[in-house]
Amino acid sequence: MFRLLPLLILLSACATTHRPLRLASFPSGAHIYIDGRDSGFVTPITLDLPDKAQTQLDLVLPGYKTARRTLNLYEGREVVPYSDATVFYLTWRLPFFLATDAFWGPVQKFTVEQPGRVYVRLDRS
Repeated sequence: MFRLLPLLILLSACATTHRPLRLASFPSGAHIYIDGRDSGFVTPITLDLPDKAQTQLDLVLPGYKTARRTLNLYEGREVVPYSDATVFYLTWRLPFFLATDAFWGPVQKFTVEQPGRVYVRLDRS
């Protein structure tokens, strides 16, 4: 049983993550195509999109022009310099008064998921 524990931890770290997206249009009821494939949903809706660098959305409604939106997932870095580290009573012996997590890895990486909401006004054809 305990032999499977490292494997389960490794596989759970490789799981794909999803980002929620609130999608609305005026007028509502537009069919949603994700990367060229019909999703089977209409607006307004909250979708779970896979974490990809780029996702293309098409909104199709009879009598209106097709609206195409490209969503990008941006990745950023935040660097915490040693001079901005916190002074804490448990870390006074460490050099530069670093907290232990900053001592082992002063660069923190995070992803910024944008956008979280998309509103599209459809034009008549």
